[in-house]
Amino acid sequence: AMQACYANIVRFGPAYLYAEEDYSGRYVRYRSLPIGEVWIARNKWGEVDTLHRRYKRTARQCYQMFGEKLPSKIKEMAHKPQQMDEMVELIHAICPNYDRKTFNLGRDPIYLDGAFKSYHVVVDGEKVVKERDFQSFPVACFNWGRDDDDDYGTSPVIELLTEVREI
Repeated sequence: AMQACYANIVRFGPAYLYAEEDYSGRYVRYRSLPIGEVWIARNKWGEVDTLHRRYKRTARQCYQMFGEKLPSKIKEMAHKPQQMDEMVELIHAICPNYDRKTFNLGRDPIYLDGAFKSYHVVVDGEKVVKERDFQSFPVACFNWGRDDDDDYGTSPVIELLTEVREI
């Protein structure tokens, strides 16, 4: 996954490395997110705190990822050999959890849930199939170079593109 991130940084500028549990919940898997799928927003310190991505998986993969929480149409597709490879469009949204529950013990509040919320939504039917809390932002966001007013940054290839065209 890191090799894909390095390639994205050099070619395009940004790169996104997502850490997620595998299906068993025992291991952490890392995935380089394609930059064409990702939309980000930064907080007042310039840190990425919101990420939305629109992606596709086969019905079979969706069933492996989300199981019985899927709409019945996709569950049926996942079990039919002629339909299990049909693509399903999803949105993954990660954003700050502004509704954190607290417990006050003395002067300092104790947070009962994570600082960030993650939602996986099936586009057709707009059904949330997975919701999760994270204590920290689960995506490492890299940039080659970035100005304050530019969320995505630039890359050495983009910086040299004009010179390469002149050759």
